[in-house]
Amino acid sequence: MRQLNGRTVAVFTLGGTIATTSSADDGVVPTLSGKELLEGVPGMSALSVPLRANDFRRVASASLTLADLDALHAAIVS
Repeated sequence: MRQLNGRTVAVFTLGGTIATTSSADDGVVPTLSGKELLEGVPGMSALSVPLRANDFRRVASASLTLADLDALHAAIVS
């Protein structure tokens, strides 16, 4: 496995289908945080890779806009 030499991997989440849970009142809505999503990946903690979850958005996939993606790009490159 490639060594990260003290670097941290940033994971940006936008919500979407993978982050949805069901609710009796609201149907399915994106509720899971990036941290919760990463914790749900089997074997992730055994990798000893430092991760930083960035909850950039928490919206339904169909609600993402080009402006959201432009803002995501700006956040990644800054």
